[in-house]
Amino acid sequence: MRTALATYVMILMSCPAGALHAQDSWKAYLDRAAMPARIDHAAAFDPVRKHMVVFGGWAPGPMGDTWVWDGLGWKQMYPKTPPPARAFHDMAYDPVNQRILLFSGKGSQGPLADTWSWDGSQWAMLKPAQSPSSREWGRMVTDTHRKRVVLFGGTTASNQVWEWDGQTWLAPTTVKAPPARYGHSMAYDELRRRVVLFSGRYLSGGSERADLWEWDGKTWTQIQASPMPPGRIHGCMAYDATRKMVLLYGGEKVYGATTPMTQTWGWDGKNWSKLTPTFSPPGLTRSVMVFDGRSSQITLIGGYGGSPVKHLSGHWRLEKPTGFLHADSDAISVSQGGTHRLALEAGSLHRNSVFVLVGSLSGTSPGIGLGGCTLPLNFDLYLGLTLDLANSGIYVGSVGVLDGVGSARASVVMPAGLAAGLRGRTAHHAFAVFQGYGCRFASNAVAMDFLK
Repeated sequence: MRTALATYVMILMSCPAGALHAQDSWKAYLDRAAMPARIDHAAAFDPVRKHMVVFGGWAPGPMGDTWVWDGLGWKQMYPKTPPPARAFHDMAYDPVNQRILLFSGKGSQGPLADTWSWDGSQWAMLKPAQSPSSREWGRMVTDTHRKRVVLFGGTTASNQVWEWDGQTWLAPTTVKAPPARYGHSMAYDELRRRVVLFSGRYLSGGSERADLWEWDGKTWTQIQASPMPPGRIHGCMAYDATRKMVLLYGGEKVYGATTPMTQTWGWDGKNWSKLTPTFSPPGLTRSVMVFDGRSSQITLIGGYGGSPVKHLSGHWRLEKPTGFLHADSDAISVSQGGTHRLALEAGSLHRNSVFVLVGSLSGTSPGIGLGGCTLPLNFDLYLGLTLDLANSGIYVGSVGVLDGVGSARASVVMPAGLAAGLRGRTAHHAFAVFQGYGCRFASNAVAMDFLK
């Protein structure tokens, strides 16, 4: 097998490029900083300091740690007076004071009704003139136009909306408010200047209903839309300033369901649309969705999901790939094992052509010359291994024929402990596409780190 495939790779002929056919895809970023896996945590983006902030969660038991994402990695912070450990709380950016605001949740001693602010290095407990009641699984979002933090719902709450004005909590008079609920999904639509609320578990009747509401600062309006995503509890929702829509992912169709939902939905103010990313995270619930203004990407952090279902660490980003080849993750854990899935979109010019997936541990430059183009890999033992084990249980689907639109899927599957000697190394993988005995196309290379 290796001799035949190596013959293909060594043929020197021109490789005309195909039409790029990339679509949105979720990509997992494994945690290098060992932020513990968690559920029922809270996160928010600080546009002044340009970092995402995570606090607390359940692991099991309430957590009291603070982490920030600076664009390169997660970093644990050690403030002098952090809030009490908790889960089931929420956070949002306070535009008046340019701080992250935290409210409520449940600690080791029971429900909490305290308000805290984060200035980038320290937490401070606030003492507003009035405050909402204690609650779990309420939701907060930032109305950037009116400079208010909007709070709605929770396990012990009515259907009263609360707003933080920078000094205290206010309870505006409302008409026709949504039924009281908890575990709902909520986001602020920056373009349309509306708070968008979807589904959750009703306090009265205890069911998950697929209803959609909007709050403009004065009035709640129920929106009738078709199609509508299935009702759920603990779904994640945030406004995507890049795609100009509110995105929804995950949750439980019924409270306590063991199989979280996996679909990605978008709301543009008029219609829901089911998105079809190339790769998706595992079904997730009790996760958090944040728009990372630094990278302009929607980000999912932690949660409960996978196979088998467990508490998860790391995060996922919804990206628009810029190359012909992209992956669903950036790393594999050598101790736990894992799967690195690859998608090639070579374009219809190369449909029904033979493809070969190869890899290298020696970087992408200068590359392997293939006549008119260059495969961005270098000859080494790992490249030989990818050829020797082509279409094996480790390099799954690595040799085959492109489909009618010039696409292919392959996976690198590493059992736990198998690649222990590669810990700390980075592999790159790329596709070569052939017609007859001639190379027609070489993809970009994608990186895969071998983590502990």
